[in-house]
Amino acid sequence: MHQINVVIMASNDVSRSGLQALTAAAGTSVTVTAAFADFQGLDSYLQQNRVDVLLIDDSLPRSVDVGDAIKRLLSQHPGLAVIVLSSRPVASVIRRVLDRGARGFIHKDDQLAETLVIGIEAVRRGGTYLSPRVSSLLTLERPRPSLIDERSLDALRFMVDGYTAGEIARQMGIGVKTVYRIQTGLRETLEARTNEQLIDAARKKGLLDDHHE
Repeated sequence: MHQINVVIMASNDVSRSGLQALTAAAGTSVTVTAAFADFQGLDSYLQQNRVDVLLIDDSLPRSVDVGDAIKRLLSQHPGLAVIVLSSRPVASVIRRVLDRGARGFIHKDDQLAETLVIGIEAVRRGGTYLSPRVSSLLTLERPRPSLIDERSLDALRFMVDGYTAGEIARQMGIGVKTVYRIQTGLRETLEARTNEQLIDAARKKGLLDDHHE
């Protein structure tokens, strides 16, 4: 069986070591060859070594545009299969990283040991893998007022997590002015004067899932 060389990218030490342990236990055909906390070290390694699958954990600085980073990596290493792992994904970001060339997206609340094995093997064969919860995020319609679209809800979820307008813009691949327009529209729709009132109103209307309350 062909050996699958896996590299891990995660800024958080705990996430990096945890993923190393889980991936190493994935099977005899999977080998974790390296793990990095930043893209600089990763870039140097990719230039000199064969890597089949890159796992990118979302424990990256908020200033990092994961979508653009993936696009840049794949332009330099077109044979690389990228899987993104996230503890609190939103639909627009999932679609954006897939559009940029990622082959997989895994929700950390799924059975991580199991989904890692399935995902690594699937993308190595040239396929695409979405873990069950990620698939649900992309296919299930959530109850919401008709004037609130999916992108606005995604921006709202970032606001709940404390992201600034600039950080939301980078994560979603939109302009800062667009973020401000979204926030203004949300406040008008939910009849809130401040962002704090907006978040409170969204919770009362059941617009935020359990992970964003």
